[in-house]
Amino acid sequence: MVKQHRASNFELLRIICTLLIIAGHLTNQSGILDTQGLTVNKSIAIILGSAFGIADNVFVMIGAWFLVDKEFETERITKIYLQIATYVIPITFFMIIFHKSYMGLKEIVRGLLPWGGSPLWFGTVYIEMLLLTPFLNVLLNNIKRTKLMLILLFVINTVPTSFLFRNDFFYSGELVWFCFIYLLMGYIKKSKIDSVIKKKICLFGTIGIYFAMLIIYFGTEYLSSVNIQFEKINASLLLSTYYIDRYHTIPNFFCSIFLFFLFQKTEIKYNWVINEISKGCFGIYILHQAPGFTRFMWSEIFKTQNWTGSEFYVAYFIGTVLMIFLAGSMVDLIRRKYFEKRINAGKLSKAINQNLGQLYSDF
Repeated sequence: MVKQHRASNFELLRIICTLLIIAGHLTNQSGILDTQGLTVNKSIAIILGSAFGIADNVFVMIGAWFLVDKEFETERITKIYLQIATYVIPITFFMIIFHKSYMGLKEIVRGLLPWGGSPLWFGTVYIEMLLLTPFLNVLLNNIKRTKLMLILLFVINTVPTSFLFRNDFFYSGELVWFCFIYLLMGYIKKSKIDSVIKKKICLFGTIGIYFAMLIIYFGTEYLSSVNIQFEKINASLLLSTYYIDRYHTIPNFFCSIFLFFLFQKTEIKYNWVINEISKGCFGIYILHQAPGFTRFMWSEIFKTQNWTGSEFYVAYFIGTVLMIFLAGSMVDLIRRKYFEKRINAGKLSKAINQNLGQLYSDF
């Protein structure tokens, strides 16, 4: 039997989204946004690092696009859980022993409980979504009901979030949002709506919405600099970064849709290099966002505090993103080559699969 290779368009999109997420973390976690005024370097960070929410959405869309046609497998959940555990538990012990000043009780609990402690919000919610996919697939068997559910979830999640400017409240939570995306991808695929989507519209939609989000940021920052009352409103409601930070708002959501279908419409034949690099994307995310290690990495390894005013900030920014990506790729390659099969065949993996298999035996 000839092994089927996955086309590389979505694998390339995973790589791009990983780079966008790293850039977003560098922008939001390095302290550059705390710089007073709209400096050149701060502007560069905003331009290069404001697509992380879009990338989060796209990652869920890619996963859902393939999952809606597949049988439920407990091994898929176990593999992700053990991948998180393989990284965050050793990193947590390393940080406790050698850099305990970066490890509070919160970081220790999150690091030593790879799911219940939610060391990585995306990984935790994605696992929860996978646990619900059998039920979501039952709903997808009824296209009419799925359509009604999508309208309801869109109204609950996206509409109020986009217009009420609440910073302290997400109207239904990340899990419901991930399930909404899963149902949306399943509905589009089963209804063959993607066949009428045009590539040019996706290209201009992606670029246009992203630039609109940047215009909102820079326009809001400018108005804040010339009007003290508007500055108070901006400080209270976080207007300048509101749509950038919230992946469930209308601009972020539709930009994600356009970007996903731009690559879905782009034919890229199987490319071994792209597909191999793509396998390490989730590992890269785990590595550079492990609890406690993140602050240590920015402060001690990349010394972001020393570069916020540098004239070489563009080179530093791009170089840092690429270094994290390349280092993470190499580490995850080692994990896959030498540890993954052994861990996934271990007693813990078998126990989880057995118990989940009994729980989902009717599906």
